[in-house]
Amino acid sequence: MLHHVYGFEQVLVSMIAMLKPGGKLFLGYEPNAIPYQVFWPLLKVAAKIVPEHRNRDSIRDASGQDAHPRLKDVDIHELSEFHIFHGTGGRGINPFRLQEFVARQGIVDARIHFSSVYQFALLRDSGVPIPVHLLPDWFFRLSGRLSLSFSLTGTKASA
Repeated sequence: MLHHVYGFEQVLVSMIAMLKPGGKLFLGYEPNAIPYQVFWPLLKVAAKIVPEHRNRDSIRDASGQDAHPRLKDVDIHELSEFHIFHGTGGRGINPFRLQEFVARQGIVDARIHFSSVYQFALLRDSGVPIPVHLLPDWFFRLSGRLSLSFSLTGTKASA
């Protein structure tokens, strides 16, 4: 959810402050800045085939956003995916900087988990018939720094 928030650092500081010592932090499916910066032109083209983009006019009409003057000319998708389209440096959240940030806030054993599942879900949602349920578990562990998303886990330090 961090990539939906303009100033996610303050939100994250508050989240960590609410954790009890030994409490667990989980941040899931954040957009990974590394592939977004490397493959941005290709991802921009690919984004045009996803259902949300193909159906954007009907989605916009159904949302009723044109009835609100401040939202009339806003691309809601770009607004809601702030750190993909606009954030500091744009195009995602750097997982290693986030790892360093949470460590400074008292999170120990912060680990980054890259996931390839997100890429397959995007392809399937855009109409490419990928039988994800038939792929072996080891296949999803092949992901790495170029995975489009990542999760981060850690534990709040004991007092």
